[in-house]
Amino acid sequence: MGVGNRLLLALYALATMALTVALAGILVPILPEREWLNEVRYVTGRPEGLAGIVVYFLVGVHLFLCAFATKKTKNSAEVCLLTKASGKVHVSLAAIQSVVLRVARGVPGVCDVAAKISPLRQAKDAEETLLIRLKLTLRPGVSVRETADAVSELVRRELAHVLDMDDVRVEVEVAEISNERLPQRPRVS
Repeated sequence: MGVGNRLLLALYALATMALTVALAGILVPILPEREWLNEVRYVTGRPEGLAGIVVYFLVGVHLFLCAFATKKTKNSAEVCLLTKASGKVHVSLAAIQSVVLRVARGVPGVCDVAAKISPLRQAKDAEETLLIRLKLTLRPGVSVRETADAVSELVRRELAHVLDMDDVRVEVEVAEISNERLPQRPRVS
């Protein structure tokens, strides 16, 4: 649940507690009937009262739906690499993404890389594999086909070495060929 929803939930809970205390004061005759009836008549005759009730109801519906919404964060997703009698080995998708980005950025001609990594299970009893979608920004003057093939091959090779996964699917898309020059690194003398 996000920070905004937590704050909304806290305000909703406070308003509900205040209404509960007011209702308890009415049901247990602590508040005089004339007083609270006068306030109810005043609020029911105002459009702001109706708007407040509608907003209160909509906030309640929103929080109710948030309670059942599931959202996987990028850092919580993981892939099970190995299952043995001694236990399972899990690697987060964020760790795999950092390896993929490092390898792809090291290919000559690549300016920038964006990666989306998804776990795949091809059959019910088959081991998990990965689908890696890369969006590349290339420098001008480089061969698109050769660079894309090099990125794909190096990523597959590195994941086979690091994760022992041989059947990784890599899809490469060249999103842009940039004319911008990369900042020059100072040379060490």
